[in-house]
Amino acid sequence: MDHGKTDRRVTRTRHLLREALMSLMREQRYDSITVQNILDRADIGRSTFYSHYRDKEELLISGLDDIIHSLILTLENPGVQPDQHKLLSTEPLFKHAQDEFQLHKAIMGGHGINLMVQKIQKHLGRHIEDELRSWLKEDEAPAIPIPLMGHYVASVVLSLLRWWFDNNKPHSPAQMDAIFQQLVMPGILESMRPKG
Repeated sequence: MDHGKTDRRVTRTRHLLREALMSLMREQRYDSITVQNILDRADIGRSTFYSHYRDKEELLISGLDDIIHSLILTLENPGVQPDQHKLLSTEPLFKHAQDEFQLHKAIMGGHGINLMVQKIQKHLGRHIEDELRSWLKEDEAPAIPIPLMGHYVASVVLSLLRWWFDNNKPHSPAQMDAIFQQLVMPGILESMRPKG
């Protein structure tokens, strides 16, 4: 048996199933999507689905890394220093969310989607930690532990994103970034002062 051909078939099937789920999430709430909806959209049989995934939650989790990676890439902002008063630009994230409104709305709302939000927060927090560490000299330690600051900032970003969706996007992505910077940066700059 040609394992390369089998691997390509498995990869293709999983890709079709993930794409079907993401497509459906752009149209309706995750909670209302059934395995049969996914099968119909992907044009794949039930037994094939269950040979790859236990349920739709496992399918969703399998696609999280790609989605999270895409979201984190929108936040890349190399070379920004704390004296420039900007931690990261959230404008690209809000722009991405605006362009993919239904998908982001499905991610941020609904039951059974909490795992996805937790994973996004964890990855976003790590990205922020890396950015904060780049601001420090080798022997410096901030007054507040960096993992705690990363978790806090990621929570604020996701909270603002949820508020923005719930209120029908009343501000532009640039305005939301400005609000984020005003809310977060003063405390972060103060917290980054070395201990003692």
